[in-house]
Amino acid sequence: MAAKEGRKYPTRKIVELNAVWENAIASALEWFEPHECFRRLPLRRAQSVNRALFDVVMHSAARVELSHAKQVRRAFRKAYQGLLQDEEFSDLIGRAVDHTKRTKRRFEMWDAAIGPLLI
Repeated sequence: MAAKEGRKYPTRKIVELNAVWENAIASALEWFEPHECFRRLPLRRAQSVNRALFDVVMHSAARVELSHAKQVRRAFRKAYQGLLQDEEFSDLIGRAVDHTKRTKRRFEMWDAAIGPLLI
């Protein structure tokens, strides 16, 4: 659906979306080393990107200024580690990541832990 709609976007909209994407990736890379980004920490072995973590990280990274992302790195990582240690959140990122109820709950928990850092 998004790809189909995207074909109709004017150049200006595509440029705007590209800028949001670039900022989000840059912000995420302020919070994580490239090999850590969108993965459970600590890394125990080579891990693939976790789709559920990608969703929540990019949700926040797309909404924060890069300079602020740099300022909150330490607090962000601490909150991130806390979420990863939470049994419920770990389950929410570990299985059935596309169920609406579970997705909403994952974002609720994420926003409660990370949201205050991004204000």
